[in-house]
Amino acid sequence: MTARPRAAQTSANVVRNVLYGSLTWVLPVFLSLLATPLLIESLSIETYGVYVLILGLISYSFSFGLGRAAVKYIAEYLISGKTGEIRNIFSATMILSVAVGMIGLLLIFVLANWLVKDLLRIEESLQESATTGIRIAGAVIFISGIAQAFWSVLQGAQRFDIYSKLFNANSVLLLSGNLLLAYFGFGLATLLWWNLASLTLMTVISGSAAMRTVPGIGFGLTDGVSALPRIMGFTTGIVGYQLLGNALLLIERGWITRTFGSSELSYYVVAMSLGLYILGFSNSLALVIAPLTSETQADKERLRSVYLRSTKFIVMIVGFLVMALITGRHVFLSLWIGPDFADRASDLMAVHLISFGLFSIVVVSWQMREGLGFPSHNLWITAVYFALTLGLMYLFTIYWETLGVAMARLVGCMFMAAFIFQFERWLFGKVAIRYWAGLLLAVAGATAAAGAANIYLLSLFPRNWLTMLFAVAISGGIYGTALVLFRAIDDEERRFALAIFKR
Repeated sequence: MTARPRAAQTSANVVRNVLYGSLTWVLPVFLSLLATPLLIESLSIETYGVYVLILGLISYSFSFGLGRAAVKYIAEYLISGKTGEIRNIFSATMILSVAVGMIGLLLIFVLANWLVKDLLRIEESLQESATTGIRIAGAVIFISGIAQAFWSVLQGAQRFDIYSKLFNANSVLLLSGNLLLAYFGFGLATLLWWNLASLTLMTVISGSAAMRTVPGIGFGLTDGVSALPRIMGFTTGIVGYQLLGNALLLIERGWITRTFGSSELSYYVVAMSLGLYILGFSNSLALVIAPLTSETQADKERLRSVYLRSTKFIVMIVGFLVMALITGRHVFLSLWIGPDFADRASDLMAVHLISFGLFSIVVVSWQMREGLGFPSHNLWITAVYFALTLGLMYLFTIYWETLGVAMARLVGCMFMAAFIFQFERWLFGKVAIRYWAGLLLAVAGATAAAGAANIYLLSLFPRNWLTMLFAVAISGGIYGTALVLFRAIDDEERRFALAIFKR
């Protein structure tokens, strides 16, 4: 069936979608920052380490980004009017998601004891609850695959307004329930049962929203099987790099738990979470890039404009966030968790912030490769990143313990960031040398001035949340002023930024 093609995205639509995409980061991060110290206090530092280990298993073991193909093809078919193909693509995506989820569920259920006792060597007092938690995690993984298939439909249809509402509702439901359960003294297994229940509810709601939003959406086994080769051809690269990235994170967390204990993992993961939040923010801003690229892939000039402007905004925003958190890391951790925790985790936090700041710069080019149908490029980049980081991880641990693990990831992220220049040469025929020279000079100058101001202000006043926010606000003003003085932002970009804030 062919319907009237949907109009291409206008600048106003792009602004709206960027804003809605960012909302999938703001509220979950705020709730996570609120929940983390309370969960640590309620569960104990050792149990919290096991909890984040299991959450890592849920998020990274069988999460292969199978819905990315649906995002690409649904965006293309809506713009071309081939809405009849959407049912086939969705059905194939759902078949893959259910199959992979079932495999994950069975493997995790069978291997739970071995993972806890032999591979991770979790403390004996925590082994029973950890085994139960890992088995519950298998069910969460299965349901999350189905939820992601529905969310991919909404992303492909550029309905980031609906997607952001569902994503935020899921975060509020999950984290508020966890906080209440932890406050009333419930243990690890109960928290994970709540994760499963809340996600199941949101999956049902997401399915209903997807079917109402996109005409012709539905499931057909025959339709899905016929579209599997198309999905598999695109998804292979995505599954490959997700598998390597997820394996690296699980190996990293497992290695720390096995070598240093679950309490050290807690310090490592909390310090790492700030870097992951920044990467998540960049990804939330760039959610619109892949479907927008699929829509406009024939217009090379528009693609170049989208790439340069999007990358510039992310570099500027990430530059400020990394600067503010690094210069104020000990104060922040002391206020957030406690002074003893800050003493143990502040250096780890600095390394992770630089690592994921570098990773964030690559986000736009990464999404554009997928939107153009070349996720295999991302696979090869990830393969080298994986091998380099893993090799250095074991070597650096000998000399610097958990800090060495973080430093190994930093080297890998430096390597990955360099591939942005290969992307520019591949797609546009040349590297934007003047663009990068001007941008990096402006950001470096603005960061130095704002960082010095932040350090000075934090040393001048008593340490509390009010003075920290005041210091960040003043340094933010200095940062923005410096960028203007360096002429890093042109008139069109200022209008784009103002449009986002007005909305």
